Amino acid sequence: MATIEKRVAKDGTPSYRVKIRIKGYPDISETFTTRTIAKEWAEKTQAAIRNGLRLPGREAKKRTVEELINLYINKVLPHKGNGAIETKRHLEIWKQLMGKYALISVSPRMILDVREKIQNMETNGKKKSNSTVNRYVAALSVVFSYAVKELEWMDDNPISKISHLKEPKSRVRYLSDEEREILCEQARESSNPYIYTIICIALTTGARKMEILGLRWEDVDLNAKTAILQETKNGERRLLRLIEPAFSELKKLYVNRGKSPYIFPNHDGTGALDITYCWKDLIKQTGIKNFRFHDLRHTWASYLAMNNVNMATIAEILGHKDLKVTKRYAHLSPGYIRSVMEDTAKIYFTEKDENNDEQQ
Repeated sequence: MATIEKRVAKDGTPSYRVKIRIKGYPDISETFTTRTIAKEWAEKTQAAIRNGLRLPGREAKKRTVEELINLYINKVLPHKGNGAIETKRHLEIWKQLMGKYALISVSPRMILDVREKIQNMETNGKKKSNSTVNRYVAALSVVFSYAVKELEWMDDNPISKISHLKEPKSRVRYLSDEEREILCEQARESSNPYIYTIICIALTTGARKMEILGLRWEDVDLNAKTAILQETKNGERRLLRLIEPAFSELKKLYVNRGKSPYIFPNHDGTGALDITYCWKDLIKQTGIKNFRFHDLRHTWASYLAMNNVNMATIAEILGHKDLKVTKRYAHLSPGYIRSVMEDTAKIYFTEKDENNDEQQ
């Protein structure tokens, strides 16, 4: 049952407080500026309760963005595998910039304003790229989806109404023979005992950084020369074939392994190693320009393409679900494409011409 109580402030302004009491449900109350609005809300809310529907906006009014993000970080993120570190870093920025707001107040306009602030945050004197900012937004979108689907704290995800920032076409930056030799030489001499092996794995499997760093000894079969990636970008397990020089380097680490389950453990062995600063120092020492760790993956794919490996096989090795992603390397294997065309043409045209010559 709903009751509406009129109240008058000291300045004479009226307000109307609605109280709803239904057996088996907690009491609900809201205040409105007019009796008409109060009555409409009371009717709508009572109908929702009787039909077993979720009360619109109730949790969104009580909960803040900070509360939601903290819950996601503590309950969900620990089970998300290798990408959790980066996701947490992104979410902490959102929490810092808009954490105090109630969920009901979050709008696409607010998110766009905060997104602009994030993009203007400089790293090494540079603003964040559109690709990086899109990853920040994607991290928050997952949290809002969690609030909608599992917690029922929000009615919809406001990020669903926002377009991605336009990203540049995917680049293909790979190491020249000279650059590869310099990088590997410097990595072997590094004080970090793992960085050379990590680079070898990336250069001979195309595995991503967090996929490699998340490897555990239980994922590796040295007899079969394979490793299983339990957590990948597309959410599926993937088999890595271990070849030289990565295989030999892994065997050395296995002989000298400690108690940590991780192949590349952090300082106390409880988690995966963070090579962010080590990698930056290494690249600085080599003098290699415009090169990221992820470009080691591009390097292996480019080497395969330049050695006439077909696109479907490259996609299988890299774990691409869509050949469109792999086709960025197609221009590196023009000789292979030409040879396939010429071999096919010989079957359907050359033999016919020879037969016609014999008949004449």
